[in-house]
Amino acid sequence: MFRLIIDFITALSKLLWPILAFVIFFTLKKQIIKLLPRVKRVKIAGQEIELDEAIDKFQESVKKSTDEIPEQPTSDEKEEQAVIRSVAQDPQMGMVILAREIEKEIRNLYATMGMLNERNYVGLRQALEVMIQKSYIPKHTAASLEIFQNLRNAIVHGKEVKDEKEVIRVLDIGMTLLQTLRAIPHETNIVYHAEIDLFSDVKCTIPVNDAKGLILLTISPGGVEENYRIYPTTKIGYYKKGKQVSWEWDLKKVWLETWYKDPKTKEIKQAWNSSGNFIGRHVEEL
Repeated sequence: MFRLIIDFITALSKLLWPILAFVIFFTLKKQIIKLLPRVKRVKIAGQEIELDEAIDKFQESVKKSTDEIPEQPTSDEKEEQAVIRSVAQDPQMGMVILAREIEKEIRNLYATMGMLNERNYVGLRQALEVMIQKSYIPKHTAASLEIFQNLRNAIVHGKEVKDEKEVIRVLDIGMTLLQTLRAIPHETNIVYHAEIDLFSDVKCTIPVNDAKGLILLTISPGGVEENYRIYPTTKIGYYKKGKQVSWEWDLKKVWLETWYKDPKTKEIKQAWNSSGNFIGRHVEEL
């Protein structure tokens, strides 16, 4: 009988111990979590540092980037609102959206600066390396992009980042970085008029059958000067008015002296003395 009582008490203790541990944990949860070590490290430039320190470095680097490019453009409200909405629902999703916008801006810079050369795709790292090498992207902006990429990987793919405040802080700094990228001086070309008939004589009686004229609105890197320039293109029926285009050429095809009639005034004008084939693509398609 005594042996049965001992066995009963032993069995009961085994049953109650997990329940007791469960109660203790939830009663003292906050105190226990504070005592647990927080593994929150990010690798920056080959070295592992604390996440808070990494975010501080990111903020400092972006500040230097904005100093390199003092004039910042007005923000894109639609994109900002998309990030803000995603932050309210899921800060990590906000990070994904912001990273996508930054990558898109880098690819747009690469294309509009004439480095795409008819390729359908260029890796982000390759595009960055080329633009940094050519000094199109200032050094502090390049450093900020590297830190952002590491923070983004830690937040989106890692398991160590649990504090949403840290994610929101990175997003806030990242939005400034995006605006800095958009402020990098570069020429912008926008379709003004397409499908213009071309002629190989000054009286516009002999048509050019293998190309059409494309008038581009070219905005200077500073955004102050605007010019209209006409080029020949074999991409007939492709260009849409108001679309920004990449700067791409096929120099295997060349037209000599050519004339056209101004689409507004109908005045006969010389288009060019010699020109290659413009084959730029709508930037939104890249």
